[in-house]
Amino acid sequence: MMKEQVVVLVFLPLLLVIGEVDASTFTTSVGACRTENGSKAGLKYFSDTHCLLRCSANDTCTGYVMGETWCETYHNEYVTGDGRTEYTCHEKEEEGEIILFTTSVGACRTENGSKAGLKYF
Repeated sequence: MMKEQVVVLVFLPLLLVIGEVDASTFTTSVGACRTENGSKAGLKYFSDTHCLLRCSANDTCTGYVMGETWCETYHNEYVTGDGRTEYTCHEKEEEGEIILFTTSVGACRTENGSKAGLKYF
């Protein structure tokens, strides 16, 4: 029996996702997504429910929360649920592990000083 491949093509403002979205690359925890110190980790609010697609397509996205008619994405810092039972934090994993980031002062550079694929938006 031959399997059919499903292709998802969704247009969002400045975002085009082509391919399959796999929700299994996220783990969940109770509460809104927050960092270990309680910060909102670059929270971005959207008045739609496309955050699974947004987060899956964005390398800097570390998690998202879904509401009935809204969603939020979180960026650049490890997040986990803050314990509030009315929300669920979906934490992005990469190759079976949660993405971790280290914060440092200054512009990001490689060990030899190069810009490591820097992109301006």
